[in-house]
Amino acid sequence: YNYSVYEAKNTDIILNYLINERQLDQDVVQYLLDNEFMLQDTANRAVMLWRDSGTKDGKIIGSNRQGTVTDFSKWERGTKKKVDWGSDNKNWGFNITLGTPKKLIFFEAFIDLLSYWSLNKDLNDCRLVAMEGTGKKIVESFIQETYSRYGTLPTEGLYYGTDNDAVGQSFYDYMRYRFGDKQTNDGEEIKNI
Repeated sequence: YNYSVYEAKNTDIILNYLINERQLDQDVVQYLLDNEFMLQDTANRAVMLWRDSGTKDGKIIGSNRQGTVTDFSKWERGTKKKVDWGSDNKNWGFNITLGTPKKLIFFEAFIDLLSYWSLNKDLNDCRLVAMEGTGKKIVESFIQETYSRYGTLPTEGLYYGTDNDAVGQSFYDYMRYRFGDKQTNDGEEIKNI
């Protein structure tokens, strides 16, 4: 991944899009800006910076972009979205670490992650992870990396905020099969929720 983003001089357009159009919580959006997880590029897109630790001090290892103009005749989902080149070569995604992570919460897209966080602003001791799809290897990568970096396992559970469609159900069924009935060294079960 080669970090090369042409940053806009202000963030008015992405603030309007995320807060007024997408109805995300203003404090959550401001946290992203203040802690350098998000910026506005010169094409007026929200650029989400993937930090290896999920913290402000983490190394930037990828990014994805969210357009702010809605046009269903151009884009199937209404806005232009893309994962920047080189980012998808890792089993990684946009992530935020809050406290000492004892649970990992996975989402199909960063906008889903931010929506959930907006509705649950008291989250603590967790990592929020956007998979940009339903990548099965990303769950294992985050379990391993969280243990390596923070020395914790997801003893409070692995949570999946995927769509309730065939793909989302298949993903959850696989994860439950893959990580169900696993126990930590202390004998605690790792739950899949």
